[in-house]
Amino acid sequence: MEMTHLKGKLFAGIAAVSLAACAFAAPAFAANDDDPYNRSAEVTVTKAAGQIDWTAPTEIPFAAAGDGTMVTPSETALQITNNSDFAIHVTNIQFVKTEGQINLVGKNDAMTTNNSMWFTMKTGNTTIDAKNALSGIDVSSDKSFNIGYKGSSTDSIGINAEGKIAHVSLDLSTAKKVGHVVWTVKSGAAE
Repeated sequence: MEMTHLKGKLFAGIAAVSLAACAFAAPAFAANDDDPYNRSAEVTVTKAAGQIDWTAPTEIPFAAAGDGTMVTPSETALQITNNSDFAIHVTNIQFVKTEGQINLVGKNDAMTTNNSMWFTMKTGNTTIDAKNALSGIDVSSDKSFNIGYKGSSTDSIGINAEGKIAHVSLDLSTAKKVGHVVWTVKSGAAE
């Protein structure tokens, strides 16, 4: 008898703790006090982590003309393309300069030192000067960097690059690395 009584108290204690835990747990469905027979649940959707699929140029090649003007591929050849089923936008652009032989200057700076070079990247109405992008430029609210979903008429943006080099003492018969551009993207469009 003692054992049965102890088991009953133990069962009652476990049941009370379980009932209390259920009372404090978040409900799976929202309560509808007006109708005890129906409940509703909010339906949401978000991108899965790491599921943005996009491509960007892996190289922006410049060729120096005799007057120092830089010739580059067209903006149709230099594109950022969205391969995701949802819109994305570029949020930040940074130029990381390679230490070495090219002296990067701003477009409006004097080009007085040997191997001085400036270049810009333009998308829509926004022009990014590489020298100004050394610390990164926030373009998260710039609609020029919105890229539509895969297959839409806006699923890519072109990059129109231009530049100039002056006082060249380097042998440019082989490519000299200047640095690289880092684009950061996020899902959704800038508003």
